[in-house]
Amino acid sequence: MKIGIDASRYNEQFATGVELYSREIIDGIVREYEGNSVTAGQAGRVEIVLYSRAKLGVQGNYKNRVIPAKRFWTLGRLSLEMLFHKPDVLFVPSHV
Repeated sequence: MKIGIDASRYNEQFATGVELYSREIIDGIVREYEGNSVTAGQAGRVEIVLYSRAKLGVQGNYKNRVIPAKRFWTLGRLSLEMLFHKPDVLFVPSHV
């Protein structure tokens, strides 16, 4: 199973409550699947893909898909990514 997570607010310098909540949820999900192989297609295996504007400093077993864009990141760039590289599940914890 491939779990995609919008982590675009993860590295915010001045994080608000929603951004702090998102960071904690993302860290928890990555910790929960620690030790899983990121090999997609194997039964019982989970691949976590964190979508962000810049490289993340999250510790753990995940892939970071950097999608650079200053404007319309969610509606434009993330939507295109979903069109061409769909995860099984997409979690967006802090939608704009």
